[in-house]
Amino acid sequence: MAYRCIDVAVYGKSLERSIWKYAPHLLSVCSSGFARGSVMMLAVVVCASCAVAPPKPATRSILHSPESDLIGTWRIILADDRPNNREAWVHSYGDHPRGYLIYDVSGHMSIQFGSDPPTPPFASGDDFAETDAEARHAYEYYTAYFGTYTVDASRGIITHHVEGSLQPSYTGTDQERPFKLLGDRLELGDGQTWRRVFERVK
Repeated sequence: MAYRCIDVAVYGKSLERSIWKYAPHLLSVCSSGFARGSVMMLAVVVCASCAVAPPKPATRSILHSPESDLIGTWRIILADDRPNNREAWVHSYGDHPRGYLIYDVSGHMSIQFGSDPPTPPFASGDDFAETDAEARHAYEYYTAYFGTYTVDASRGIITHHVEGSLQPSYTGTDQERPFKLLGDRLELGDGQTWRRVFERVK
């Protein structure tokens, strides 16, 4: 690897200070044949070591759009259904479901939550030696998918563009979710037959 000497007397003390701060190891390779105060270094290292690139700005289209209020992590607190026009809500995942919904600044999302109480370990002790009943219970009482999202504030709709899902029929689909956002409380669902309620994690 080729090095070249840069004389501090020519380039100034500011360069020397920068090298001491960002790449002091380069000073140790100076040869005794160079004048006092000279610096042995790769020419390309001067810029690479002494300059600190500014952080990339967050995605502007998300930060200045309806999505901005949704950005963050949300903890599920209710997962209710009311099928067949029943009057009472059914806690489909138990009284205290556990999991999170995440919307990030890049426009990606993911959701995972399971039942309360959680699915117990399989009787065999082997995750790949379950009974049919155990496998069905584990599948039915866990929700998980990921992808991107867009918000139509005028319609009150979040659309999850699903890229992968535990439920195979979701993969590659657009799942519209009616939503209500009140401060740190987010509700997804039509409010008539199903609802998933979250609180913002702080």
